[in-house]
Amino acid sequence: MSVLVVVLLGVLAGLAAAALGLGVALTQVPMARARRVALAAGMGGAIAFTLTALVQLPFYAGAEDGIAVPLLIACAAGAVGACMTGGLILRAAHKQT
Repeated sequence: MSVLVVVLLGVLAGLAAAALGLGVALTQVPMARARRVALAAGMGGAIAFTLTALVQLPFYAGAEDGIAVPLLIACAAGAVGACMTGGLILRAAHKQT
């Protein structure tokens, strides 16, 4: 698996995290704030997935059949990153202007 494939998988994981974050945030906050939650969740999920997968890549570069476990670990890290960043936006104090 090449670095480009890992980065593209990270972008796709970020898109999935953003869509899920938007859906969850819409149940609690207005659309304008839910978009910010989705953006933060997408960025956090993509960065966490990509960095975790890239760190593990040298150890599993030649193994095409044993790549599932490292990708599952990277998916879990991406989900945690998305939850943390989305949660930070939800917990931030909303300024009334």
